[in-house]
Amino acid sequence: MSEKGFNIDIDILEALKKDEMVWANFHKFPSLYQRVRIDTIQIKKRKILNYFKKRLEKLNLKIQRKVIMYG
Repeated sequence: MSEKGFNIDIDILEALKKDEMVWANFHKFPSLYQRVRIDTIQIKKRKILNYFKKRLEKLNLKIQRKVIMYG
């Protein structure tokens, strides 16, 4: 997924696409919200892998169970 210079790391994209409900619900959110959530995960990925995994799990949980925007 790429939008005007914004790219999602392949492992994040694969993690979101792994669950069809998560992927479908993720696309219901505004594109700015999507970019902010993904960027927050990607920043931590580059710094500390443990935070990256926690943030990705949190995003997947929020989307899958509650379909809510957070943050």
